[in-house]
Amino acid sequence: MKEHEKIQRLIYLLKLLSSNIGYSHKMLAEKIGVVERTIRRYINSCEKAGLVLNKTNGYFRLEKNTPHFREISSLLHFSDEEAVLLNEAINKIELNSTSTINLRNKLFALYNSDRINYPIIKKEDSGNVKLIIEAIRAKKQIRVINYKSSNSGTVMDRIVEPFDFTTNYIHIWAYENAYSKNFLFRVSRIENVEVLKDDWTNENNHKKGITDVFRMSGDTKTPFELKLTTAGYNYLIEQYPMAKQYIEKNKNNIYFLNHWYANFHGITKFILSAMDEVEIISNEKLRDYINNKIKNKIF
Repeated sequence: MKEHEKIQRLIYLLKLLSSNIGYSHKMLAEKIGVVERTIRRYINSCEKAGLVLNKTNGYFRLEKNTPHFREISSLLHFSDEEAVLLNEAINKIELNSTSTINLRNKLFALYNSDRINYPIIKKEDSGNVKLIIEAIRAKKQIRVINYKSSNSGTVMDRIVEPFDFTTNYIHIWAYENAYSKNFLFRVSRIENVEVLKDDWTNENNHKKGITDVFRMSGDTKTPFELKLTTAGYNYLIEQYPMAKQYIEKNKNNIYFLNHWYANFHGITKFILSAMDEVEIISNEKLRDYINNKIKNKIF
């Protein structure tokens, strides 16, 4: 095995063990792609290095009240957007010596893999997150109490089957039986959580949606193309750095973003905030939606 592959696996293991969700040997082996014997060897190495593991009912996670945990959490806290910026910085390293080549390779071995981050949870949300984690592990339904929905403008209780979190525990993916559909719920908009006695009844229908470069989630990818001025380009990558990798520039310093969106909300917000610097090249549905939004808005 190449040394950098082993490093990637060990860091991924630390990422998993640093979360608030405990993992069994089998779960860790499946996620990392190794046999359980290798996981046991990795965990043994971690303990010999001084890391303290919490072992509860066969589930492992790092003990938080230790100096080692705080050091690891600061190392692993990288969001998707930070990863993009970090990779950019790595690419700019001049390969003019053996030392810089080795440094670049090591940085890629550490960070050019799946998203590496330690979930940061707001104190006011931590109680709800803990209950949701317990519900996911036990495959129980929950009552989301007084959920403030931006889409419908309502505040109401929702009974759902939670099955996964997004980065940093900001959202949960959950299946709502009342609508026979998977939804993304923002944790900060939940007043309280009640774990119910009812088991999941629709596990086969649990499916995470997709998230676009504008940080919006949905079920389908709708293609579009935008034409941007230099000012529009600058504003786009400052607000949504994940979009940079999908942009092309012509010889006249005109930029084109040819990608997809998961729903209207994120891309609409960007276009309206930079409307003098952006032109919709393709996607009539998007163009009509924004034109109607502008037409119907009266201040």
